Amino acid sequence: MTTDTTDIPQPARTRMGIAGFVLGGLALLVVVISFVGGPFAPQNTVGVTLGDIAAEAGKATLRNWLGMEQPGPEPVPWTIDRTLWLVGVVLGVIAALCGAAALLLRERRDIALWALGLGVSAVALQFIASALMLIVGAMILCALIYSFGDFLNFG
Repeated sequence: MTTDTTDIPQPARTRMGIAGFVLGGLALLVVVISFVGGPFAPQNTVGVTLGDIAAEAGKATLRNWLGMEQPGPEPVPWTIDRTLWLVGVVLGVIAALCGAAALLLRERRDIALWALGLGVSAVALQFIASALMLIVGAMILCALIYSFGDFLNFG
């Protein structure tokens, strides 16, 4: 008598889910390291940056007043911080896509959901933290301009 192997339950494939889980974990790790340990590229001090902004605004105003052409935009060079930002987002998106594909392929649901969650979390953390830093930076800039207005009040 022969045994039929179709009655034996086969373990579910989890290739896409595990790949998404690993990529999502790496994405989250890259994002957290870039925010906690960064910036890795050399940065100017706040005073130098604000001075550069004020000088460029003054030069642009003078060129406009004299009727001269404004210079075109200069390309921003790639730094390690910008590269880490992009790598974190790309890994997060790939992890979310692997998790979604694992759900569509009916792989183990828990691993697929973890992959999807880690990928979405990495992308969301990257964008939310960047937006929060932008808002805080704008608030600090407004406070500095306000304090300079009180200091330079001639009336």
